[in-house]
Amino acid sequence: MSYTLIFDITKTSWTDSLSLLPLIPLLAGSIMTGMNISRMWRGLPVYSWSARPDKPFRVFPYMLLAIGMGSAYLTYQHSYVAYTDLRSAYEAGKCEITEGKVENLQRNFKKGESPVSFDIGHKQFAFRGGRDTPAFQQTTSSGGPVREGQQLRIASCDGAIVKLEIMDYAEPDKQRADDNKSPHSELNPKNTVSQ
Repeated sequence: MSYTLIFDITKTSWTDSLSLLPLIPLLAGSIMTGMNISRMWRGLPVYSWSARPDKPFRVFPYMLLAIGMGSAYLTYQHSYVAYTDLRSAYEAGKCEITEGKVENLQRNFKKGESPVSFDIGHKQFAFRGGRDTPAFQQTTSSGGPVREGQQLRIASCDGAIVKLEIMDYAEPDKQRADDNKSPHSELNPKNTVSQ
């Protein structure tokens, strides 16, 4: 039996576009703080950053800078460290290999629920889709590559799919037909050798 590789965490790199969002307050806070420091060095009053000059809000640039730094750190921890930890666990052989047919495939696009879940044997896999984890999360309007009845081989670490392979004849109807063949039907009378 041969399998087609659909996802392998070792063949991916850390890419998370959401990790750029904290750069906005970080950059704005840095520019505003730099402008105030420059004005103080020249002996000028700092910018108030407020619509009311009589009530200057001098801590605003520092608050923005702190928010940017805090959110950048949390995003880094959540995305990059999660990616490296999961990849390291897989490369160290700490993941479980599960092989079998997809059963009970569910697609729940309700808020707060995992949109895709399925069973292989007694093990359940569930994921939400999107880019919130480095593990396999591919969902589409048509449901992604996983189909009911397919033969899959999955490497998972604590439920996160780090490698997904689908048997080459991935069409469930063909797979069921192959499974239902009797052992005698594989003998082809044309290929038998007469003695």
